[in-house]
Amino acid sequence: MTTEDGTETATAEISRLKGRLRKLAEEKASLQLVIRLVEHLNPLPGLEDMIQSMLKTIVETIGGTNIRLYYWIDGSLHVMDWFGKNKVLADIDDPMVAEVIARHEFIEHSIASETALLQGEIAPSAWTWAFPLLVGADLVGVIKLENLHLGGAVLRDTLPIFFSHAALILSNESRNRSRQKAVAALAESQKQHKLLLDSTGEGIFGIDLQGTITFCNPSAVALLGYDRPEDLLGRNSHQVTGHAELDGSRHPAETCQVLRSLRFGEKIHVDDEVFHRTDGQPFPVEYRSHPVIRDGETVGAVVSF
Repeated sequence: MTTEDGTETATAEISRLKGRLRKLAEEKASLQLVIRLVEHLNPLPGLEDMIQSMLKTIVETIGGTNIRLYYWIDGSLHVMDWFGKNKVLADIDDPMVAEVIARHEFIEHSIASETALLQGEIAPSAWTWAFPLLVGADLVGVIKLENLHLGGAVLRDTLPIFFSHAALILSNESRNRSRQKAVAALAESQKQHKLLLDSTGEGIFGIDLQGTITFCNPSAVALLGYDRPEDLLGRNSHQVTGHAELDGSRHPAETCQVLRSLRFGEKIHVDDEVFHRTDGQPFPVEYRSHPVIRDGETVGAVVSF
């Protein structure tokens, strides 16, 4: 090997090592950028506050403008921007976002230099990003960011780390919002149910398969001569009501029509018996007992009188 050949080989090796160092430096810078993004992503309580914090973190760390997050809550499509403006969309209003939703892949478009926010030699290129937020195979949102002066190729290997973390936080907050709405709807339904029970003049109580009273309304408490629902709850309905014929003869539990509806899953209507108040005073009643059916099986009954 000549001296000239040795010099060329050494020069090529040095060039290769310099390229390798530049690549390592870029990878390190990219990883540090993603770490900074994750560290500054503050999962604030409340969906809207969390989203605004996420968008602010991305813009302050990576740059860009006009950032928006498209996401779904209970099947409804929402979009929120940097300023916290949130609205519900009937359909996707952005072709780039629609493409990300269809492909579940990161998409990057270059921006014409004359339309970029920064122009000239200081920022010769600009891009628009649209990034899917995936939890496993489930798409929970799409982030779109414009006027980025940083190509996606630089961060392609490390950026998904951040967006996977952001997707998990968004998914958790979305599920929390759905649970809160479901709990609120259930509480409102129970409130309306109780209001109806409390407002009717008929006595109503529910029993389980053993004939134990599980709930009762104020009219049932008053008609049976008690002061509080707690005086009835947990007690056997046959013993509490003291079923009897009009002539005063007591019914044994085996012939109790209320308990019959439990045993045979039948709707019972009786108008020739009496109940007894807690002081022993009888009063004639007309009552109905309807079985409560769950998954094809009788689990209790509701009695009205």
